[in-house]
Amino acid sequence: MNNLLNLGFTSSAGVVESASGKGVKLLAKRAPIGEKFFMDNPLYVFTLTGPIELEEYVVIEYDCFGIKRNPNVYKGPFMSLKNGKEDIPLFRFDDMLCDKNSHTIIVKAPEGSFENLSMSFRIDKLPDAYFNITKLFTCKKAELPVCCEKGITSEAKAFTPIDISDKFDMEYDFSEFGSLNDADRYFDKENISLYGVPFNVKTSGKNLVAAPPAPAENEEEIVNFGKKCKRRICRAVSRDGETVIYIGRKASEIYFILTLSGKRHIRLLYGSDPTILGQENVDLSIP
Repeated sequence: MNNLLNLGFTSSAGVVESASGKGVKLLAKRAPIGEKFFMDNPLYVFTLTGPIELEEYVVIEYDCFGIKRNPNVYKGPFMSLKNGKEDIPLFRFDDMLCDKNSHTIIVKAPEGSFENLSMSFRIDKLPDAYFNITKLFTCKKAELPVCCEKGITSEAKAFTPIDISDKFDMEYDFSEFGSLNDADRYFDKENISLYGVPFNVKTSGKNLVAAPPAPAENEEEIVNFGKKCKRRICRAVSRDGETVIYIGRKASEIYFILTLSGKRHIRLLYGSDPTILGQENVDLSIP
């Protein structure tokens, strides 16, 4: 495991605030006229100077606020690596959640040795913005955080786990992904306690209860406002499946672990001529 924060960020325009044991805060402030009229919108760049050697994965733990995600760059990188004249994307705006809460992103490390790592962003319609990095490291798979690591406790309350292994019909797959948001590698122990609640999990093979499949009608091609498209895009048929688990006893409380895959937010752009009505962006949180 290699802590990349040890290299230290520098910036010609932004402010780098370091806190021992708490990571580093990358801060951008507008000029005085910008605080009132928001006329200036410079690109703030922060750089880690290499050489940078990466292992199998790169992990960032962060919280941020006031970051502007322009409609033409939100899928572009907010953090990238320099290899000669080439910029290699590392973390992308599409994976960022700008809500002041702590989040993590895991990506597979690109191959090669790199000269530096740069972080860049613009300020939204606010006097200032920040990107606080509490962890930034590269590691092998075995060194990645384990699932729900922050919630694992040594002691468990007097609850009775229910065996649902006969419902398992899917295997947790960690091999193929572009990025993982607020997720980790799967549990490495079968008997675990999360926040004092005991669970029995399988660490390999079929260990998940998959959600029922989406209605087949959603793959039909229909005409929507004169344009052909898949029904699932514009007029999706709601899923109405269910998973039934027999408890066989009285219970006042039931706890279960839920895992979701897919993007948690969708990026929307609306408006008309920006000189008249302007154009706005909105992030909608979705499961």
